[in-house]
Amino acid sequence: MREIKDLTMDDLEYLIEQKLLEMLGDPDSGLELTEEFKRKLRERLGKPSKRIPHEEVLKNLARVEWTEGAVRDLGKLDSQVRQRSLRKIEGISRNFEKVVPEPLSGEFKGTYKLRVGDWRVVYTVEGDIIVVQSVAYRREIYKIS
Repeated sequence: MREIKDLTMDDLEYLIEQKLLEMLGDPDSGLELTEEFKRKLRERLGKPSKRIPHEEVLKNLARVEWTEGAVRDLGKLDSQVRQRSLRKIEGISRNFEKVVPEPLSGEFKGTYKLRVGDWRVVYTVEGDIIVVQSVAYRREIYKIS
């Protein structure tokens, strides 16, 4: 096991998040997806879309591709959230074999989420390629009363 002093900031952030999840559980557990988000995700998953290699979105990363819709979503984020999202995705791409994906349920089996504060990155996995499908605010994805 590596010592804390040898961890990168991304590694440390991931470790802390995993421990918090272990202790507190998934904050999205039991929440339903909104109809609007379901509609958009069905549309993106149901038709072939030009994919933008992750390298064009963030240089020097492997095994990540973005749908056009996800790139549009990313462009709408403020720069701080965008950078955090990109770092998170970079982190899972570097630690892909260690990451335990957090699945969406129901009709979206095989689709996963990545928490970035109150934002969610929704992705699928095709072989060893992570395909980012959507980036949206938690309230846009889940029905929260």
